[in-house]
Amino acid sequence: MLNLIAAIRRKPGMTHRAFLRYVHDVHGSLAAANPLQIRGYFQVTVFCHPK
Repeated sequence: MLNLIAAIRRKPGMTHRAFLRYVHDVHGSLAAANPLQIRGYFQVTVFCHPK
């Protein structure tokens, strides 16, 4: 079994809400289409607030 963990950042100027929508709608839709026979797909959102 292969596991993949990815950390991604927002594009400069992109709002947090737009970023979450993009990740959910675009990446989630690709995983749901399951072109690579993926057994499971999880999205975990971590909120980091700058100091």
